[in-house]
Amino acid sequence: MKRLAVIPSDLIEEYFKKGHYEQWVRNYYNPCRFFDEVYLLSPFEKDRREWLGMRVVHTPVKELKKRIKDLKIDIVRAYGGNWASRWACRNKVNGVPVIVSVHDRRPERIYDAIKDADIVLCVSPVVKEAVTPKFKKQDRAWILPDRVDFEVMHPLPQTGQRGWGEKFPFKYKILFVGRKSREKNLDTLIKALKFLGKDYGVIAVGLGEKGPYQEIMMAEGVEQQCYFIDSVPNQELPQYYSWCDCMCTPSRDEGFGIVFIEALACGAVVVTSDIRPMNEYIVDSENGLLVKEYENPQSLGTVLKRACTDENLRANLKKNARKSVECFEAGKIDGLEAGYYQKVLEMKENKSFDPRVTIVFPTFNGSTYIRQAIESCLNQTYRHIELIVIDDGSTDNTVEIINSFQDDRLRLIRFEKNRGHIAALNHGFSVSTGDFLAWASDDDYFDPDAITQMVSELNRHPDIDFVYTKYQVIDKNGNYLRVGRTEDPDYLDKDNCIGPCRLWRRKVYEAVGDFNQEAFLVEDYEYWLRVREKFRMKKMDTILFYYRLHEKSLTGVHGEEKVQEALQGVQERFIKPWKSHYFRAARLYEKQDRLAEARSEILLSLKGNLFYLPAWRLWALTSWPDGLVQKIRRLKRSWGA
Repeated sequence: MKRLAVIPSDLIEEYFKKGHYEQWVRNYYNPCRFFDEVYLLSPFEKDRREWLGMRVVHTPVKELKKRIKDLKIDIVRAYGGNWASRWACRNKVNGVPVIVSVHDRRPERIYDAIKDADIVLCVSPVVKEAVTPKFKKQDRAWILPDRVDFEVMHPLPQTGQRGWGEKFPFKYKILFVGRKSREKNLDTLIKALKFLGKDYGVIAVGLGEKGPYQEIMMAEGVEQQCYFIDSVPNQELPQYYSWCDCMCTPSRDEGFGIVFIEALACGAVVVTSDIRPMNEYIVDSENGLLVKEYENPQSLGTVLKRACTDENLRANLKKNARKSVECFEAGKIDGLEAGYYQKVLEMKENKSFDPRVTIVFPTFNGSTYIRQAIESCLNQTYRHIELIVIDDGSTDNTVEIINSFQDDRLRLIRFEKNRGHIAALNHGFSVSTGDFLAWASDDDYFDPDAITQMVSELNRHPDIDFVYTKYQVIDKNGNYLRVGRTEDPDYLDKDNCIGPCRLWRRKVYEAVGDFNQEAFLVEDYEYWLRVREKFRMKKMDTILFYYRLHEKSLTGVHGEEKVQEALQGVQERFIKPWKSHYFRAARLYEKQDRLAEARSEILLSLKGNLFYLPAWRLWALTSWPDGLVQKIRRLKRSWGA
């Protein structure tokens, strides 16, 4: 039993106002009858038991997740990159993929929430490019063109309906189909009539405000050559396409241009702008005419005159028109869409929609240990990984080793010249697509279960955005030396206590930004301080990483003294020692009952500001007898402090 939930961007009645018919709606929402059950979920529709092959379920905004669970939905499909995609993506249910379809390339119509979709279906390549800045998973942005019902859209005798000759008394009839908006460029078409003369007239079919266009008609003296029709049922459009001398909508912007495909399917002579996506399926002078200067009324008029009067050209265009758009025939697009649904269900079965983890992996002449490091990333028990290796201009056989891995999860980016470790890191994260992000080095390696455990920790604690684990320090031969030191985030005021094994949510990167190029050797420490200012961090007590000490590591090359000097520089910029650095450390020691060390840090805090009252209160607490301290702590807990 396969179940689909659809979230339309408009009320279903709006589709009928646009001229669509019932069978079109049925096929549109359930192509090839792929799903056994289809539910239309919307806060704007009323409950209907059965309608157009779907069950319509009124769904208040806050109840979408519950509906998806209760109805045992397999796939959620949101139509449009606007509110429908935002509602679906912000109410995702684990294990239920969300597919968003986008038909409009205007940035304001593509909401930021689309980044959380699992699959995005784009109506054309130009729309896919518009989606890219917000939806980074390009391997999951698929092309699904609009469809045309060839049984409805086909050539008819060029006679039109009774009375059309009297109603539209022009020798040459130009049909405009599209809403009355700036994007459709009806204004330039109206102005072109001045150059074409009285034998030409425009019949404009489409909703929208007429007033601005009537003003243009009056100003140009062509008010007797234009007629407006609000809408025409889809079944009647072929009469218009077949009857007109040419169909012209000289768009300034289009996501797909379904009206041109319909017109071509009806054998019409089509004139439109030489822009994408129209020039991807219309070849000038073969199956249509393309206008480069589509904002110029005289240039547009010149092409329109050819389209209406050059009989040899018209015959050739009509001969090629229908065949040129057969790839958009409804049955073929329905089959393509059903195939996509099948692919999504298979991906769901393979757990491909688990959150993706991107590991950014900078390297420079790292051939000694890089094979083990890469293997540790690719052999994680958590399989949904994107490994981005940035080769920073290596001159040894590092790239050869990287290329020996045959794993499509690994992506190699090469810099011709060495740009530095931090630049490599920043570039890697800028092209990452993961829901979670990590950073690995070419001389260390992960425990096989590291990513699984860190992802699980973040999933268990939605209020935590950054986790890090304990790690084992090893020598150049892999021998264990000691367990590396990690502390709670408060200790960051005193030192870099995070360690080399960490995972954070994408929103952390989006809010905090790049690593600081000026914080060389302590770029991680400086970054963690910025993270702590905005997000909650959590230490995990499991050893999940192996950190190698050797003479060619950054610390080995530059020395511990240089690292400490850089660390102090970061602390001076970020930390007010008397208020934050020393006082935080004192609180940490007090919680651990290390009272003498706490008092030492408090004195340093008071040295910076003798009137810092929280430090005096903590001094009093740590100076009283232990029994009294314990009583005060119990009282604070009982008061909910």
